[in-house]
Amino acid sequence: MKLKQKIRLIISRDRLHDTNMRCIVSEFETTDKGGEPRDIYYSITFREYRDYSPRTVSIITTPAAGQETQAAEATAEAARPVETPVMRVGATVIANGEYCYDSYGTKPHGTANNLQTTVSRIVDGNPYPILIGSYGWIRADQLQIVG
Repeated sequence: MKLKQKIRLIISRDRLHDTNMRCIVSEFETTDKGGEPRDIYYSITFREYRDYSPRTVSIITTPAAGQETQAAEATAEAARPVETPVMRVGATVIANGEYCYDSYGTKPHGTANNLQTTVSRIVDGNPYPILIGSYGWIRADQLQIVG
């Protein structure tokens, strides 16, 4: 654990539930309970290891017979478009503001302060068109869509 070395954790139970993964030890504790001489209890926590280092690529070209050496060309992958989150039923949102009993805005009954919930229903054309969870109806400008 102190050297931050990677280990391989292998647990064999049956074919369907075998575990074989690279991991690191994130916590390790020993306990010596009174009344149990020479018995030591261990508590260990593993975290799955993922290698996030960049990969390097070497491009080697061999010239054809009778030709000079050619410069190697490498092309980068085109950037993928980023999808912007859309307000829809089931979207996860963070609500800030007053919410009402109905979509017409009559009788506000609560205030959301960084409340993370989901959109349950959308009714276009009303002053408070979005129903969040089981809380109430709220305006769209009081919501932030979570990616």
